[in-house]
Amino acid sequence: FGCARFFWADPMVRFCRAMRACVARGETPLVNIDSSIALDLLSIVFMLVTMGGLKASRTRKTSGRLYFGLVVFVMAFLLLDMLYLVFSGSSEGLSRDVAFAAKSAYFAVNAAIVWIWARYVDCTLFGRGGNRAFRAFYTCVLVINEGIVLVNLASKDMFFIGQDGSFVVGFALMWAFTLLNYLSALAVIAVLFSQRKRVKRGIIVPFALFPLVPFVAEVVQLFDRSVSLACAYAVSSLMIYQVSQSDLMYTDELTGLGTRRALADRLDKWFSCPFWSTATIRSPACFPM
Repeated sequence: FGCARFFWADPMVRFCRAMRACVARGETPLVNIDSSIALDLLSIVFMLVTMGGLKASRTRKTSGRLYFGLVVFVMAFLLLDMLYLVFSGSSEGLSRDVAFAAKSAYFAVNAAIVWIWARYVDCTLFGRGGNRAFRAFYTCVLVINEGIVLVNLASKDMFFIGQDGSFVVGFALMWAFTLLNYLSALAVIAVLFSQRKRVKRGIIVPFALFPLVPFVAEVVQLFDRSVSLACAYAVSSLMIYQVSQSDLMYTDELTGLGTRRALADRLDKWFSCPFWSTATIRSPACFPM
């Protein structure tokens, strides 16, 4: 309890008092810590509920394990955001070090979330082995982004925590990191739509919208930074929950061959054509003797 008080309760009390002091002076704090932490906590609760609803039979499959990993990494992402918010804004050396470490891990996990999502789409489209060229691309993006985060630990060129506890951005590496993430997302969406015949239409939209919610959140924060919107990834993960629990794939994960559902849907489309009307099918003349 003493450690919990040192690392959690005391910093929260200090920062809440600092925020109230800012409001009393007529100033607007950069980030509303209370609201941001509340959003992160609520998102973590939803993620825990989602994990509880995952079917054991699904998590044994490659796609099920990938979705489980995606939920775990999103939860870690939210916890790191909360840790950063608790220690941000303080000029104390230990608080600044903890905030810097939390934010570094935050960006590393962010890159990993994009990779897991890309891998999830890859396995859905091309089976367990995936497409070799596609896998090489999004894995290279992951390695480069993780390298940027590691280099920043020593160089502080991507970001650093100022003496007053503020978050200071190094624009070149930060833009490189962000653009690589969205380049990987765009590549995944392009592959998804180019291979749309492999999966049912209901899968494409949730997969394609996965990076859109965080992107909209980042655009909003360009104009209003009063609340952290890291919870956007939780919303994206919940959007594809139904996909992870369904049998809507047209290809088998292990072999990449068409499934019975693919055959059934193809036959439904075939017999729904005007040529195969009910009267025609029932007519004895349509069956060769």
